[in-house]
Amino acid sequence: VTPATLTATPQKLSLPYSSQVPAYAYSITGFINNDPATVVSGVPTITSSATIRATKTYGVTLYTANVGNYTLYPTWGSLRAANYTFSFKTASLSITPSTQILTVTANNQTISHGSAIPKLTYRITGFLGWDTQPSQTSGTPSITTTAVKGSPKGTYTITAAPGTVAQLYGNYAGINYVNSTLIIQ
Repeated sequence: VTPATLTATPQKLSLPYSSQVPAYAYSITGFINNDPATVVSGVPTITSSATIRATKTYGVTLYTANVGNYTLYPTWGSLRAANYTFSFKTASLSITPSTQILTVTANNQTISHGSAIPKLTYRITGFLGWDTQPSQTSGTPSITTTAVKGSPKGTYTITAAPGTVAQLYGNYAGINYVNSTLIIQ
């Protein structure tokens, strides 16, 4: 008896950046003579071209590939079926941006009246797990104030704006900007 061919295909996936790697779903097609799916035992092994990282931060395995399209590859794994052999079809895996938003915050400053305005600084927060500012962003935000040396005592706004800061890979939902204050006392 020449075995018939069953085809194992992973289910197409679309997941946000930094998602937990799921138990892959798959289908098997090509049964003949009204054979039920129960003639198959075992499961295929399914791997991905997307980067996967096991991280102690979360205690789970996560997709760490940047936003983009990748491939799911099935192989034999433990599949078995009497009177059948197997073929395999790939499926797509789409990594979409996380719902997480990065935040650029201007740092508060306090100076004495008559002092020069110090260098205005900022911080970027909201990165997931292992991500850092250099690994996910480029450029710098615009951090400005209307105060100048000799401005009267008081509170002035330090404005945070986009400037040239940008995401390198589009892994996050966006970037928000938070102003702060410069106090001249």
